[in-house]
Parts: sequence; structure tokens; C-alpha cells
Amino acid sequence: VRCNDTGNFTSASANRTITVDTIRPNITIDGIPTRWTNNDTNLFFKCEDEFSGCNSSTIAYRTQISGNACPRDYEQYTVGETVLISSHQYVCAAAKDNAGNVNFTTNYIEVRVDQLAPSASNFQTNYTNKTYTQINFSALWTENGVSNLSAFIFEHNLTPSGQLVNTSIFPFNGSSNTSNYSLFVNLTEGSFFLWRFYANDTANNTGASAYQSYG
Repeated sequence: VRCNDTGNFTSASANRTITVDTIRPNITIDGIPTRWTNNDTNLFFKCEDEFSGCNSSTIAYRTQISGNACPRDYEQYTVGETVLISSHQYVCAAAKDNAGNVNFTTNYIEVRVDQLAPSASNFQTNYTNKTYTQINFSALWTENGVSNLSAFIFEHNLTPSGQLVNTSIFPFNGSSNTSNYSLFVNLTEGSFFLWRFYANDTANNTGASAYQSYG
């Protein structure tokens, strides 16, 4: 800036640069599971801004149980750079830079945590014969969480020693929620054996049915 007075003297001030930042910061969320898990999950929220820099004290998040577009109102967010997730949730993040520009993640991020094991009911056998009979054992499973049923194991003590043994692992067929296992039975009069199923879901939660008696 230059200025002349009435005596035609000229004065010049020092040059000053004014930097204007209108660019919103970038926000990322780290720690999101790539598959279903039954472990508590820590999420970390980060902000980057190449102009005025991020104000880390403004990093914030929002969680809810359904996924929609993230709200654009900063007041709906909770300030914090990390959050512990222990159930199926959807997460958004927000932050401001040092110029006051605020940005939000566009959509909720699904965090696939399921800590509820499946449970069994409706135990069935197709015969009541005790000798020289192939018996089918079945149970109906309910997935109490939000992941999917994965596989099951049959356990029984129809062995020479009477010890409990497990079969191989069998996948559930398609969308079926029934576990089935066929076993050859040859019991003496008055004898019986115990049986039950275990089932896993895709978050690796294991449910065990109550023991059932056959004989």
C-alpha cells in the first residue's frame, strides 16, 4: 500500500499475504473389520488438510443401528478420535480444519460386529427304534445376532467307552437353519446315549444345544 501526503511525500507499508482456505478437510476411518467378527473393535478417525491444517480437537463421530446418509449437522456428532464398537453399528465421522471448514463422511460405514451366539430348538429324530437302525437327528437354529449361520457339529457318546465324540464340521445348506446328522444305532435293552449339536455363525460365535437322550 502506498500513500502520498500534501507535501508529496510517499510512504509505503510492508507487503502482507492473506491466505484464504475454503477447502474442506479429508476424513478417514481406520480399523473397520473386513468381515464379520465377534471381537470388540476400535475405530480410529483421522483428518488431513494440506492448507490450514486439521483441528484435531474437532474430530467427531456418530453411530447408529441403521445405515443412511451421514447428517451434515456437526452438533449431531460426539467429539472423539476413537470409539469402541461391540455390536453391529453404522458409523459416520466429521472434522474441522483451522480455518473453520467442516466436512463429513458421505455415507455411514458398516461395522460388522456380532457377539450373539446362535441357539437351538425343535430337536427331532425320525425313528424311535433302538436296534440296527439309521437314525436322523436334527435341530432348528436361530441366529440371535445379525451375521449368518455357517456350520455345525454333531456330538454323541454312542461309543464303546461312552465318551463324547464330535463329528466333522458340516456347512449349513444354503439358507437352511436346520442341522442334520445320520447315525447307525444298535442299543441293548435299557441303554441310551446322549447327543447334541454345536453351530457357528459367520462371526465365529458358537452355540451349543442342550443334551438330548436317545434310547
